[in-house]
Amino acid sequence: MSTSGTTIADLAVLGVAQRATVQPDRIRSAVKGLFPDQWLPTAGVVDAAVERALSAGHLSICHSGSQETTISTTDAGRAQFQALLLTDPGDALSSAVRTLEAMQFCFLDLTDARTTRKVLKRIRRRTKQRLTALRQRTLKCPHAGRYTSLWISMETRRLETSAQLINLICSDVEYEVQDAASAGAIS
Repeated sequence: MSTSGTTIADLAVLGVAQRATVQPDRIRSAVKGLFPDQWLPTAGVVDAAVERALSAGHLSICHSGSQETTISTTDAGRAQFQALLLTDPGDALSSAVRTLEAMQFCFLDLTDARTTRKVLKRIRRRTKQRLTALRQRTLKCPHAGRYTSLWISMETRRLETSAQLINLICSDVEYEVQDAASAGAIS
């Protein structure tokens, strides 16, 4: 599956609105500030995502007595947010996939432990694949240069550290899921 900018924008908008009721102009600045090094959408991209979510019934506009307009997530929006968190971008490596994964990871605080576990397992598997692929590539190509070796070393350490941290987080989530299952079985 290819990861589209629409999927990323929709997840970003729903994730921002998922946290709390928000003013329309704050959605744009919050979304643009999520991952500026990887993804910096234009105002039009964010506005289009908000319009899509409003049209689909994922967001609703609220008018309070103080003339303040806010936007909040509907039940359908929470379900769509959950579905977008579980979106598997596929195994291709692109900046869009990295952005979607980073966004999914950061929005895990807003979901249940089972969804968190599924997303983390997928990210862990993909990180291990990337590390294995990097190691295989370094065996196939000469890297005798000082800077080439340095880059390969930095990239290997980055992926190894990511894999270790994700493994730790996955262990914590497994305990949460088991505790929730045990509590459900007891009651």
